[in-house]
Amino acid sequence: RRIPVSIITGAVYASIQVDPEPQLLNWLREDLLKLSLRARAHGVVLDVSGITVLDSYTYQQLIDTASMLKLVGAKTVLVGMRPGIVAGLCELDIDLNSLAGATDVEQALGLLNER
Repeated sequence: RRIPVSIITGAVYASIQVDPEPQLLNWLREDLLKLSLRARAHGVVLDVSGITVLDSYTYQQLIDTASMLKLVGAKTVLVGMRPGIVAGLCELDIDLNSLAGATDVEQALGLLNER
């Protein structure tokens, strides 16, 4: 099973609606990179509202994915991070400034267009 990716308003969009496993995130990274290059997308919106548990390892995988996307010219914005997950990552002393965040897709697209 893979996470579907699509194009919306010049950006790649993926909605993670399950708690991600490492292999699933590897496939997602691969798909995001391929579609970003093929579509010449200026950004990626990752909807993480379906994630109920996010540990430091998984968050680091998201940061690594965003870094790779940046190398191909695509900025990444996370959408829908649950307050409990944000609080949990803070408790673990995780630097949350590594990824841009937005409350909804419209706000995320606005951030991507700011450049």
